[in-house]
Amino acid sequence: MKHITSTFKSLCEPNRLRIVCALASHPSLCACELLSLLKIRGATLSRHMSILISAGLVDSKKKGKWVHYSLIDNDDTTTIIQWLLSRMKQTAQWRTDQLALTNIHACTEAAPCAPDSRPPSSGSADDKETLQHKGISNEQ
Repeated sequence: MKHITSTFKSLCEPNRLRIVCALASHPSLCACELLSLLKIRGATLSRHMSILISAGLVDSKKKGKWVHYSLIDNDDTTTIIQWLLSRMKQTAQWRTDQLALTNIHACTEAAPCAPDSRPPSSGSADDKETLQHKGISNEQ
């Protein structure tokens, strides 16, 4: 019973719903792609992903400095996600997110993240790491 409540609790937040739907339509997404889609800070994304991972919905794989996420494929979660997608596909948010995802560059070594994959910089260490990941140096 605890696993069931954990799964549904994890889906009770709009950004986490958007993350699950994005991962349902794309087999794997880098943290930078999710940051670009959601327009949130890295720490906020990390918290959301931690909740989804703990609920058994999402898996993560670290590649260099970045983490790539995918949905866990099992009978319990597949049915829930299929139902969720059937409802979300009727919303304007779904259409907006799908269009945005087609415009977000894949995060690979050959093609660094798009320059707009983060909200405006506050100069934090987290922001500097993102700039380094993109091959941009803000030091002179």
